[in-house]
Amino acid sequence: MANLPNTAYTIDRIEDGVALCECLQTDARISVDVKYLPPNAKEGDIILQDEDGFVLDVDQTTNRK
Repeated sequence: MANLPNTAYTIDRIEDGVALCECLQTDARISVDVKYLPPNAKEGDIILQDEDGFVLDVDQTTNRK
């Protein structure tokens, strides 16, 4: 399944250098090597995926907490 532009994920957990993420739109789960995550990304954060990679969505993360 191809990822949609600006797909939002929550970082469920990080284990052994891999972030397990859940798509907020479809509940699909993906695994992402932490080297591809934004700096300082942590469990519970919302990240957006676009054609350039992942960016932290500070507003959505704050609203969900």
